[in-house]
Amino acid sequence: DNIILSGIREKYKTLFRPLIFIKKKDLLFYALENKLKWNEDETNLNNNIIRNKIRNKILPSIISKNKNYKNEVIDKINKNKTICKNIINNVNNYINNKIKLVNNYIEININELKTMSRIEIKYIVKKCYKILKNKKIYFSKNHIDLFCNYLSNVDNKKYFTFNKLFFSYKMNNKLILFEKRVRTKCQAQNLQI
Repeated sequence: DNIILSGIREKYKTLFRPLIFIKKKDLLFYALENKLKWNEDETNLNNNIIRNKIRNKILPSIISKNKNYKNEVIDKINKNKTICKNIINNVNNYINNKIKLVNNYIEININELKTMSRIEIKYIVKKCYKILKNKKIYFSKNHIDLFCNYLSNVDNKKYFTFNKLFFSYKMNNKLILFEKRVRTKCQAQNLQI
């Protein structure tokens, strides 16, 4: 999705990369000019590591055939970064303004979800799961496609299962996201643990 294709972010949660926009050759030049010791990660030259094989062999081969390739990729990444910022803003605004946890479930207006992109829906559901379970969840493209079909009433199902403990239920124009509560035998029998 666009968030993955936006490249390495300058800021992600508590991680900051203040030098991300400076080219390596400029950093090397600065280090030499200022008599700083340069420390090169020795694994960067190991082409058995896929990222290095791409960087050291595949990309130079492609660039030798298409001189504009690097700029084209950078342009696409920059466009995706803009799209990514919009998606993140839309999702965060929706979560902050529309989502409330009540009695261990979250209620969402289905029509509002239907106006959103699949990526926005994916991240809204992921954030709702984080609100409910305080854990992250992974969704494949297929899983999100199935969920969007479910939202669109393609299969007329009332329930949708995200995983063994996370479900949604359609009621009128509302989507209820909830977690299945797992009870131990002792709890089920009203025994004290």
